[in-house]
Amino acid sequence: MALPSQFSFRWKKALFDCRLFQPEAQAIILNLAATFGHLPFTAENSMLRRELIEILRKGGGMLDNMGLRIHGGSQLQLWVQKPLGSEKVSVMDAITHATTEALRCTPYIEACIETLHARPFLVRKAR
Repeated sequence: MALPSQFSFRWKKALFDCRLFQPEAQAIILNLAATFGHLPFTAENSMLRRELIEILRKGGGMLDNMGLRIHGGSQLQLWVQKPLGSEKVSVMDAITHATTEALRCTPYIEACIETLHARPFLVRKAR
């Protein structure tokens, strides 16, 4: 597989973006980012925002090379950065590593998705 390379996939209502690259004379790096959706602003739904921020606090540095963050100002995102070694990586290897990392994060993914999609945002009617 030529580097840098990237691909995307959907799983459990999340969009996963995977990027593989190799800094000079170093191991190949897998960057995986799963975007769950929009973190509501306080005016939209303060209770839901507090619940999601609590999940972020608990899972911020949950496992080695992995965590939860707010990306782009309002997107709830899980990130993973994993060195894969310096040997060539096939397309199947890249997909296997990406899905293995996604599976390892399943409890955090499910907590974010369930909280985010548990109830619709509160929308105030215009007067």
